[in-house]
Amino acid sequence: MGKAKSVNWRLKLKGFGPFANQLDCSMSSSSAKAAIYAGNGQGKSTISRLFRLAENPQMTCPRDLITRGAAKGTFSFTVGDSSSSLGSLEIDSSTGVDNQLGYLFHVFNSDYVRDNLQSRSYRPSGDIEGYIVGKSNIDLSNERQKLDDILQRGVNAKNVLAKTIEESKSELISLGAGRVKEFQGLDVDLLMNRPVEEDCYFDKIGQLRAVSELPDDAQVPDRLRFDYSYLDLDQLASLLERPYSKANFAEAFLEKVRRDAEFIKAGMRIQDGNCCPFCGRRYDEEARSLIGQYDSYLKDQEAAVIAKLRDKRALLSQLISDYGHLETQVLRGSFSYGEMKRGFDDLAGENFPTFVTTDDFAAIVKAVMSEVDKKIDDITRPISADAVKQLRDVLEACQPKLREANDLIGRLASDLGKSKARKTALRKDACIELGKRVRREQREAFEEIAALRAEYKSLEAEIRVKEAQNKRSKKEAVAQLMAELLTNVFGDRYVFDEADFTIRFKGEALGESADSVLSDGEKAALAFCFYIASTWELINEEDDKNKLFFVIDDPVSSMDFNYVYSIMQIIKGLQGAFGLNRARILLLTHNVAFFNMLMGEHLFSGAWMLDGGQVVKVKNELLAPYASHLRAISNVADGAMPDHTTGNSIRQVLETLMHFEDPSIKELGVYLNSDFGKDLREVACLQLICNDQSHGARTYGYVQPPMDVSLIRRGCSAVLRHIRERYPGQLVTAGIDVSESRPAS
Repeated sequence: MGKAKSVNWRLKLKGFGPFANQLDCSMSSSSAKAAIYAGNGQGKSTISRLFRLAENPQMTCPRDLITRGAAKGTFSFTVGDSSSSLGSLEIDSSTGVDNQLGYLFHVFNSDYVRDNLQSRSYRPSGDIEGYIVGKSNIDLSNERQKLDDILQRGVNAKNVLAKTIEESKSELISLGAGRVKEFQGLDVDLLMNRPVEEDCYFDKIGQLRAVSELPDDAQVPDRLRFDYSYLDLDQLASLLERPYSKANFAEAFLEKVRRDAEFIKAGMRIQDGNCCPFCGRRYDEEARSLIGQYDSYLKDQEAAVIAKLRDKRALLSQLISDYGHLETQVLRGSFSYGEMKRGFDDLAGENFPTFVTTDDFAAIVKAVMSEVDKKIDDITRPISADAVKQLRDVLEACQPKLREANDLIGRLASDLGKSKARKTALRKDACIELGKRVRREQREAFEEIAALRAEYKSLEAEIRVKEAQNKRSKKEAVAQLMAELLTNVFGDRYVFDEADFTIRFKGEALGESADSVLSDGEKAALAFCFYIASTWELINEEDDKNKLFFVIDDPVSSMDFNYVYSIMQIIKGLQGAFGLNRARILLLTHNVAFFNMLMGEHLFSGAWMLDGGQVVKVKNELLAPYASHLRAISNVADGAMPDHTTGNSIRQVLETLMHFEDPSIKELGVYLNSDFGKDLREVACLQLICNDQSHGARTYGYVQPPMDVSLIRRGCSAVLRHIRERYPGQLVTAGIDVSESRPAS
């Protein structure tokens, strides 16, 4: 039979707990069982909590597990043999757990106790579902092959459809829609459950593109303004329609005045009555007479009416110019509005109003000006005001269009102010509409995948029915093992009722009173028993058992020797309890006595110590200070001369045993007088040896008995016999002869 391959574990972590710096250690042993001793604060709890994340990969990495000040933490646990690597467990606080080993990690630590028992007042939960499928004689290879074929066809069909969806999403991504939640809904599985319906994807994507193309500093068109209040149309109509009398002047004079009216009016305003304001000549009598006629004419009604008509004509000319400016505003506003409105639903169907062109408007105004010219030529003649009425109608029709245009401009300005929110809304709508479009256009592909899934589900159910012919309830398996473990640990003191899934004390169910009835040590033992029994919850098929990996962190807290021994026996029997090909166990503890006990009984083939961020292999001479004290006592018992440290070695060994066997005992004297120390009382002054040689002898108050060499040697021999009878493995581990024939003291 060939030599078994060694098991190699490599543990690396950084950024978790106290491991601010990289921990990188390799552990090699002849079995897959290793024990690590660590003092408080060295990081063993951090290691067990990381393995618990692997047991529950859906859990989020707790923030308090990451080293303070570190951005993230990384953890790696690699398993191999002497020739190859079997895989690794990788944990990253940012990305989660990647269990390439395929192991079923099962972790016992304070978190497990808190979540599964302490929070329930130490009442084990019976909410356990599922079955463990055994190795059946039924041949399901054909069915499983068919199941795999269906699965592969489904995967292929899904991949093709997923690629189509990805290609269709490119436009959305280019328009920034990849950041909205609805974009994540463009997934085969999510679209599968949607109904087939019509979509308006292209409308939404067009609006989104229009809004996305708007510059961040896009300006809305200026509001339209057209004020013609300076033109009194009523007065103009009255001037035209009313006949006026002509002035009583010679026709030749009137003709000259009408022809040069503006020039004459200007000269009359600036002349001083003596000289011509234009040539500077002094007026003669004839000139003075003519100036008098001019003055009389200008004060006459005909001159006043003609002046008003000329003013109106000038205003009409201004009106044409102002309307030309309005038309320019309208053209610019209409273009900008048309470009910007496409991104906004409330404006998409609203068109900018159209106005009369400047040419058409000018023709209407010029018709009025023609009538004014006729009136100026003959003020005695009434002129129809129909042209004025037509102009009034055009101007009045312009007003509601101005209000409509300005309303649209105002709404556009409001929408632009909300363009960021509009972009987000359109991105969401476009994603939803694309989903509808893909669901409709790829209807046959979705139906094919749905049919394959239904066929797979049906065949899988059929296989399960056949497999169920040889299956076991997980709850029953947990309850049965729990009952056995409690009997092994507590005898008939506490009994586990498998039917009610409860602990009974003297025939009565403890229920919620378990927390107050059980001592701390009993609670710890109960928690460990339930941890072991609950292993069945991890197993779905018989072969899953050989994927188990136990991580056990300080299982003997607050326990006396009897319970500690029972826990050790449970750990020792794990392979047989579950029928394992190999038991994989990583045990972590800060209890020196428990650590030495495990090593002494050869339960673990490898022992290591975690200290100061380093893991080192523990050799026999470095197992623990306890071993050094044992060897010192053995040397004195074998004839070596005692010294000032001998009493302290005896005290250290006995107090370690005292705390291990009954943590409630606080004084060494109480221990020596208890049933635990009855075989030590043959050396009556054993406690005195410890006190005097550990703390210094008192020189007053009582007569100190002599402490000769033979008395001290007798005490050392008594301690060695005490250990040989109870824990011989400790002597073996310390390299001390355990035979009865060792030299007598």
